[in-house]
Amino acid sequence: MHRFLLYALTALALLLSSVTVVSVWLAIEALIPDPFLMLLFAAAAAMLDMAKYLTWPLVAHLVSQGRHPLAAALAACALTIGGVSGWATFDRAMSGALGGHAEAAATQQRIADIEAARQIDLAHLAALDAERAPAQLQAAALRQRGIVSKAQQLDDFQDERRERARHRLESSSLELATLRAKPSRADSLPFWPAMILCIAFALVLEVFPAAVLTALRGVPAGKQVKNTAKTPETTPETPQDGAEDPMLRELLQSIASAGPGSPVVLREFVRTAKIGNSRAARLFSAAEERGALRKTPSGSYVAA
Repeated sequence: MHRFLLYALTALALLLSSVTVVSVWLAIEALIPDPFLMLLFAAAAAMLDMAKYLTWPLVAHLVSQGRHPLAAALAACALTIGGVSGWATFDRAMSGALGGHAEAAATQQRIADIEAARQIDLAHLAALDAERAPAQLQAAALRQRGIVSKAQQLDDFQDERRERARHRLESSSLELATLRAKPSRADSLPFWPAMILCIAFALVLEVFPAAVLTALRGVPAGKQVKNTAKTPETTPETPQDGAEDPMLRELLQSIASAGPGSPVVLREFVRTAKIGNSRAARLFSAAEERGALRKTPSGSYVAA
């Protein structure tokens, strides 16, 4: 694989993993009110979430080496952290989506309240219009009796009531027009599609970075392939790598009995033959030179 592509995929996986790290931090921050405890547990949760993505390549390596119990324990820990992290990411995303729905519901309720208040004001203004003629007659009668100030107060009182009603109607009309013209974020996506989208988003953020980092484990860059291709020419052959070595003959026989494509685990051979890791590695290299073994991109061996 080209070096630039290798580094770009690794950087992309790490950047995507930072989204879940921030989500876990925010979830812990919302749960714990004490500042010191919040910082302590939020930092621990963020580091565990980052380590979760780096655990899966280690699990794959342990499986290839035959260390299945330890690999299963690490995988269980990573799945547990992934469940917590996925819930935190889903909760943050749904909080944003539900916030838009709550804002839209509050806007609709406010519009309904304003329309109800407008109906009351319109009915009140109509009642004032109906009372206007009797009030004018009463004011005229007071003026004929010489009580001009009382008649003027009656006229001013009627005008003030009508002015207040008109002012409320104008204010409510302006607010109603503003609310109806305001765009709503929740109009284009209902609740259930938003929930499904948030679940899928949280799942992809958990699986994709871990899958990319695991797939890139053991994949060499382009320039490293050229250098390693020349290594067998300059590596001196030790006396234990010759055909007369009984350990090598035993290894070749076990490979032949396993059949082509069968996995050959170095640690199992070390345990069976009771030899050191360095000598076993030399024997496996000698078997690979003779074409009996083939090394996979993940670093494990299979029978050729």
